[in-house]
Amino acid sequence: MSKSLAPALRIGWMLCPAALTGAVVEQKRLSDRGSPTLDQLALARMIESGRFDRHLRRMRATYAARRSALVAALAEHAPRSG
Repeated sequence: MSKSLAPALRIGWMLCPAALTGAVVEQKRLSDRGSPTLDQLALARMIESGRFDRHLRRMRATYAARRSALVAALAEHAPRSG
């Protein structure tokens, strides 16, 4: 979620084989102090309601436009090698 919403959120998920679940949970527990419950609940609500999907669609369009503007500016102003 850090790349999709905000780096400070520090929330994500992992799908792993059942045999590895205990080890993954233990490693997560040892590596940090956990993720805030309220943030997890808010994200779950955002996903369940469809707002997260809408956010991703909107941001894809925004970032595509920004990338196009950057590529055009580089093509016009950046020195060419060759």
